[in-house]
This record gives sequence, structure tokens and C-alpha cells, in this order.
Amino acid sequence: MKKYILARATINPFMVKLAKMFKSRGARVESISIYEPAPEYKKAFHKCHFLMKREDKIKQKSKKGMASTYIIIAKNVKKVIKPLKNCDMLIGVSEPNAFVYFLFLFARCKKIFYPYDIAYLRYKKYRRNKWYDFLFEKRNFKKADAIIHKYPEDSIKNLPFLKDKPTLQFLPYADKEKMERENDKLEGTHIVYVGVVYDGIEHVGTFPLKYIFKVIANAGIHIHIYPVNYKDVANDKEILLLQQSEYFHLHKPVYGDQFRKELSQYHWGLYMLHFDKDLFKDEWKQSVFGNKVADYVEAGLPVLCNKSLPFVCEIVEKYNLGLSVDHYSEIPSFLSTINYGSIQKNLYLNRHLFCMEHHNHKLIDFLEGVCNE
Repeated sequence: MKKYILARATINPFMVKLAKMFKSRGARVESISIYEPAPEYKKAFHKCHFLMKREDKIKQKSKKGMASTYIIIAKNVKKVIKPLKNCDMLIGVSEPNAFVYFLFLFARCKKIFYPYDIAYLRYKKYRRNKWYDFLFEKRNFKKADAIIHKYPEDSIKNLPFLKDKPTLQFLPYADKEKMERENDKLEGTHIVYVGVVYDGIEHVGTFPLKYIFKVIANAGIHIHIYPVNYKDVANDKEILLLQQSEYFHLHKPVYGDQFRKELSQYHWGLYMLHFDKDLFKDEWKQSVFGNKVADYVEAGLPVLCNKSLPFVCEIVEKYNLGLSVDHYSEIPSFLSTINYGSIQKNLYLNRHLFCMEHHNHKLIDFLEGVCNE
């Protein structure tokens, strides 16, 4: 039985889908992470190795907690190194890149690098990237035997440190088993946003999403947000003002099957970002693609995206997963002119084509080729 290890600082839904795929092929699948995976994620792996328990992560906020963090990591570091001695393949997913590099140093198997976000493509001035992340990213590319990525082919080919390594584009596809059937919708029009709510301060150069939410709510369209950074968003002064509107709804993050079930009552999944063109490279804006599309598709929601994210729009249009607008200010007038029923019907007819199960063979063939080299 082959043994695969999936590694990242925190285990995310995409890695869970990969684990399920490998297990269905008869492989033993384990995870290595800094933080203990969520209970619903643990089920996807035969065994999970981690440096810190979930309750230890909460303690990190204080100075005393930070000191104990280093002690905990030092005590447990051997635990995450030991599984690397007898595995067939290690798939390291960034960011952070330093953790992946650390594991690559000890791995004596085939090393696959999956750069979830590529620092080299992000800012025009490299000094805006965290120097250590940029440094370890380059080293991960060099140490890896092969690269899996979620970017347009042109973006990845232009990386100066890629050389002639085998590469495969493999997007964070949806999970067919998690697809929600058509459920009853709330009255009116309801749009939902899931993920990090960018504010333009903590995430320099990103357009604050709260202004998009405001335009939607002021037009009498319900906007629901489930921010990963809930505490920061809940304390934002303008978000507090927005909550006075009956059309703005702030929710705490929801996970697992309940997450998809809750999302399924809405009408649209929002995927919109705007970047400062003076700070960000064109390659970054043209290549952004995240797990949001899969989240919305699994919940049965058409994706509503903006054309400043060309790769997202390309994939959404290619698989008939939703619609795109030029600018967020067009959302109210745009939604008033379309037939939602036909858009949703197209989604249900085509979303199976955007599932892991439909693309698994490409990844399996690719990895087998790497192992046989």
C-alpha cells in the first residue's frame, strides 16, 4: 500500500478532497500540520500529525502564549518528522512556505509542491512580500520533484525558478458527494460571501469588500457574509453601521455539512476582489482562483464574479457555473434583468464537470509518472 502525506500549516477543504481521492485508490493518507485539523477534516485521513492542539492556537494571542507556543513546537517537532521516513510521496501546500520547506528537508520520498498562493506573482515590489516567505517559496520550487498548481498555464510557465520540472494545473474542484440538492430559497434575492473579508489595511492594496456589501444592501438586496476573520469584521465601525440595515447579515463561520446546507438557502455566491494596480502585478490579478467557487457550487449557488478576476470568470463561464459583471456597482441593475431560474438550471446541469471526480485521473496519471521517474 502506497503512503501519501499531505502537509500544510492548517489543513483546508481542498486537502481533505485530495485525501479522499487517494484513499479511494487504496493508498494510506496521513497529514502533517502545525495546527490540529478540525474534527470533520480528521476523518479524511488515516492519521493526523500536528505540532499544536486547537486550544493552543487560541493561547497564542498573548505574549505568554507565544512563549509556550515555541516550547510546544520544540517538544513535538520529532512527531511530524518521523512519518516522513517511510512514505512514498509528500505533497506540501503553501502558505506559509517555511513549514513546507522544513518538511522537504527531512523527506526522502518524492516531493510535490502545491503553491496555493505564489508570492513571486503578488507584488510589483518584492519587499512588500514577507522576505522569508519569498525566500522559502523559491527553495520549495527547487527542492520539489514536480509542481501542482491552480493558475493559468502562462503564469506558471513564466516563473524564473521553475526550470524544466513537470507541472500540472489542478484546480480546487468541488466534491460530488457534498453536492446539495435543490433546496427552498429565502424570499427576495440573497447573495452570500464566504472567506476573508479584505479591508485594504491588514491586506494592503485590496479594495475593502465592505463597500461592495454596502452597494448591495442599499439596493434592497440581501447580503450575507461568513467571514473567516469574524472578530475583526464584527468590530469594524462601518460594518457596525451596515448592520443597522435589514439587508445586511453578519454570520459567524459555519463548517462541515451544515455550512453547505446553510448556504443552499441563498441565491448567489459572491466572488469579487479589486486590487491596486500600482501595488499588484498583472499576473496576480489575472491568476487569482480560490476554493470559493467549489464552496458555492457544492451548495447549489451560481457564482457572481467580477471581470477584474479574469481567471475566475474564465472558469465560471467555461463550466456554466454563474455570471460575471464588469464592476460591483452593476450588480443591482444586472440581477434585475436576468432569469435566475435558467442560470440555476444551467449550474445543476453542468456542475458535475467541475468536480474532483471528473478530473482525478489527470492528477493520478501525473503523480504516477513522477513516481516512476
